[in-house]
Amino acid sequence: MAQCNILIVEDNDLQQALYRALSKKYDFDLTMVKTSREALATLHENPTFDLILMDLGLADTNGCECSRRIREAEIDLGVHIPIVAVTGHTTEEYKNECFEAGMDGFLSKPFSVTEFGAAIKRFSRSPVTID
Repeated sequence: MAQCNILIVEDNDLQQALYRALSKKYDFDLTMVKTSREALATLHENPTFDLILMDLGLADTNGCECSRRIREAEIDLGVHIPIVAVTGHTTEEYKNECFEAGMDGFLSKPFSVTEFGAAIKRFSRSPVTID
């Protein structure tokens, strides 16, 4: 059984491949979507994710707007799923925008395997062991 179930909102195929490789290393279940519309539909179908990793530069809207919509949807779903921004934009302005949108954490690209594992361990709703 996987350690945790993560929704990845990422439209870059190369970044998705990296997440797949990391999920095998740490035994995570991943669901990948490329747009905020897909993310919201997926959450309505399955609101049991332990964590959401959110790219900020999505094709249909930005990750902050998607996070705001997720936070609104959570009221009806009766859950709170941690959202971690994953982005190359590392200024304080971007970080503040993410937190104002309801995100719980921030992971800067490029990130190391150790940084990735630490973020998952810190924010996942399920206990995670990182070796």
